[in-house]
Amino acid sequence: MRRDGSRFFATGALTQLRDGERQRFLKILRDCTEQQRTEERLRIAQQAGAVGTFEWYPDTGKLDVSDEYRRIWGFTPARGLADWQ
Repeated sequence: MRRDGSRFFATGALTQLRDGERQRFLKILRDCTEQQRTEERLRIAQQAGAVGTFEWYPDTGKLDVSDEYRRIWGFTPARGLADWQ
C-alpha cells in the first residue's frame, strides 16, 4: 500500500551486501501497477473478442498459450505441446 492508502502492484529484489564482517541488504522495489492494469485490460479484451494468443519458441519447441486460447480450442492447462501436434 502507498502512504495514501491506495494499493499498487510491485516486484522486488533483495540483495545481500557484505563489507567485511558487516552485512547489509539492498531492497529494490519497482511499481508495476500500470503493467498489471494493462495486462488485465488485454485479458478482458481477449475474452470479449474470443481472441487467444500463443508464443512459440523454435529453438526449444516450447509453446505458451493464453488461457483464452485454451478455452477457445477446448484444451486444458495440463495438455502439453505433444498433445497439440
